[in-house]
Amino acid sequence: MAKQPEELPYYTLYNVLVSFYSVKYPNNPDGILNIHIDRKVREGLTEHEAVVFLSKQIPDLEKRIESLPKEFSEPIEEAFQARYVGGHPLHPNSRSVKICLRTTVLEIPELQLVIPYVKISNIKPVSREDADAETLLLFGVVAVAWKKEKMLLHLSFSDQVGMSHSMIFDVEDVEKVVPAIYQRVVVAAKKQAETEKQLSMTEPVVREKEIIREVIYKVKCPYCGKLYNEVLDVCPHCGGKR
Repeated sequence: MAKQPEELPYYTLYNVLVSFYSVKYPNNPDGILNIHIDRKVREGLTEHEAVVFLSKQIPDLEKRIESLPKEFSEPIEEAFQARYVGGHPLHPNSRSVKICLRTTVLEIPELQLVIPYVKISNIKPVSREDADAETLLLFGVVAVAWKKEKMLLHLSFSDQVGMSHSMIFDVEDVEKVVPAIYQRVVVAAKKQAETEKQLSMTEPVVREKEIIREVIYKVKCPYCGKLYNEVLDVCPHCGGKR
């Protein structure tokens, strides 16, 4: 029996809604969806209740859930509220997000980002003074007046086309978020190294074969005139003796 929307996690419903809105509002599906969610929140619903309400308008909800990439079927082990500050060229504006830690990927539904841990190259807390000014200002991000000691989350990764990105987040408990992500990055790197090692051990080893060529000298038969191997005493063609 299929689960009802109320039984599904927020992140699953959010991604299903994004796929639905991509057809209904192709120019700005994520933006329109968040406007609708915010509208329901102002009416008194929680964010989860809002996505449940909106998902009930999808006629093929069950099919869309089944068609989600396999990463979304992984359990969400931890999730953190954050404010995205800037750093990604597709998302120049600051906004509230959730950083979801799944088994093999880090997901940020509001930015439609699914980042495999093996693609994360750096994760660390940084002060606002240490944060790269270009990361904050290059995409037109308005700097927020944080306290001097406020620490931000710095996340660097490479996307599916090989481009590197450095993103900044304002999270409530950066001292907890950084180790949680780092530990998963280490585990993912070890698994990838082990997999590559196993593949290298199972790949067939091609060795150069020694090729010996035998030089054969031939003689001409005095009876039929045909050539044959000189080691023979009788012509194999006519039977004449040498």
